[in-house]
Amino acid sequence: DKFSSAAFSERFGKSFDQNVEEAREKIVSAYHPEVIEPDAALVAKWKAAVEVATTDWIANNPDGQAIYDAFSKALETHD
Repeated sequence: DKFSSAAFSERFGKSFDQNVEEAREKIVSAYHPEVIEPDAALVAKWKAAVEVATTDWIANNPDGQAIYDAFSKALETHD
């Protein structure tokens, strides 16, 4: 934050998103993979499978729960 700002973050984020979309389009057109848009049940299954990693990270980092909660809140308020 010392050397950047919200404007930098917004610009970088848009550029990053565009690069990801372009790469995805190239991969899909070249290799024709099955692309899955997960429904709520699949998302829940995935979250349950990785929950141990989250629990371990929280336990092994100072203020882990507070950091995790702040990050989760930030994700909920931004698209």
